[in-house]
Amino acid sequence: MGKDEKGKNKSWLKHFAGTLAGPAIFFLICWLPFFREMNQEAVYVLAVFGWFVAWVIAAPFSWGISALVPLVVLPLTGMDFMAVAGIYGQGTMFLCIAVLLIGEAISKHGLGKRIAVTILSMKWIDGRFSRFLFVFMMMLFCLLPILMSGATFMMFSLTTSTVAYLLEECKKNQLNVSENRLRAAMGCGLLYAFFAAFMTTIPVYTHNTVNVGLLKQINGIDVSFFQWMIPGVIIGLVTLLALYMVIRLMNPIGEDKLFSDPEYFKKQKAELGNMSLGEIMSLILFLVLLVLWVLPSIVKLPEGIASWLNMYWVAIAGVIAAFILPADREKKEALLTASDFKKLDWNMFLLVACGIGLTGLLKTTGFTEFVSAKLAGVSGSGLVALAAFGTTGITSFMSGLATDMILMNIILPVIGATGIHPLVIAKICAGLGMTLIFPWGGFMPAMCFSLSGMQVKDVIRMGIAATIVAMFIVTFGNLILVPLFV
Repeated sequence: MGKDEKGKNKSWLKHFAGTLAGPAIFFLICWLPFFREMNQEAVYVLAVFGWFVAWVIAAPFSWGISALVPLVVLPLTGMDFMAVAGIYGQGTMFLCIAVLLIGEAISKHGLGKRIAVTILSMKWIDGRFSRFLFVFMMMLFCLLPILMSGATFMMFSLTTSTVAYLLEECKKNQLNVSENRLRAAMGCGLLYAFFAAFMTTIPVYTHNTVNVGLLKQINGIDVSFFQWMIPGVIIGLVTLLALYMVIRLMNPIGEDKLFSDPEYFKKQKAELGNMSLGEIMSLILFLVLLVLWVLPSIVKLPEGIASWLNMYWVAIAGVIAAFILPADREKKEALLTASDFKKLDWNMFLLVACGIGLTGLLKTTGFTEFVSAKLAGVSGSGLVALAAFGTTGITSFMSGLATDMILMNIILPVIGATGIHPLVIAKICAGLGMTLIFPWGGFMPAMCFSLSGMQVKDVIRMGIAATIVAMFIVTFGNLILVPLFV
């Protein structure tokens, strides 16, 4: 038997095993006695979620086909077809599309290249990708607590344009750089910087605000801005540095110094010359969107106006504007054209929509109540471990905010008797409330995954290590620092 034939047989067996893995997990979850106490609908949703995850990881089919499994299987179990179809229409998918198109406008007309080259031309960076990534992550960590949602979408747009520029330069100069690993480094760098920055202040993250409210309601404790911020900034910064090292050690891209000529990027910056009309319009659009995203956070607006200035409508309005604003008067071309839709990865959008939609179905069908009942008996010295391991584990499969509220309501009423300050639990649950392992585990992982174009296996491979490191730092950091400031 020749090598080609052996390779074909091996590939066929891998495809066959991957195909069987999905239905096998579905029937296993339906059969396990542990889940029989749950609502039957919740069992079916959990089983389909397992099928979906198995096919995404094994990849016997495209993500688009894997994402359509719930639409085929769940109605066969008796669930309403329209209720199942509704999971594909939730807003995150459309937000992903809108932000990617805005990023394409920034990249297409050279603004993203100009920003990337400006950073890379800094003397300290010296053309090294590892140093560029560090500055990129640190920039987000510093900006997010100040600009909040504005910094979020600014970095989303910069990520897509920066990845495109770096890959183009690497191919042009025939550098020994792995495209998949470069994408993974940028995507995980973005995600891990968000994760660290979310620990810093109360208003920067919904989980923080909710937990401060629960501390007041359940324990009668008022937490000041600085009581939350000082431990949060220290722990967040240590976490950022540690997760940066996870990327460096687990995801080498190949050649770290992208270009041997120390003046390469300075020359490129000089060659760019004056900004083109497309760059100017991209910058104006970018700044206007930034103001609109930040405005509701710093100015109290009438309710009618504030409801329209949410991240979804602002992003969609930005895309509409990009199809109108001129980029080249001679060619009569706008910032975006219809051909730009062809560049979008629709399989990826279906993956994001399906994953986030299924987590919503898990909550509405009773899985949340089942988990809450199972965890309610834990008390004493295991409460901190429950907060850390429970939040980390459950957020991989359902809403981080829902998990956070469940565990807070279980732990806060009894934690005071153990001598541990309730703020420790509140900060652990909030700090670990965003999954780093699965791209469908929430809005932020989904956006970072989709914008960088990295592979699922890379997210999971680095995410497991990053989660272990982060859980250790966040748990012990809060146990040590919080008592010093309360």
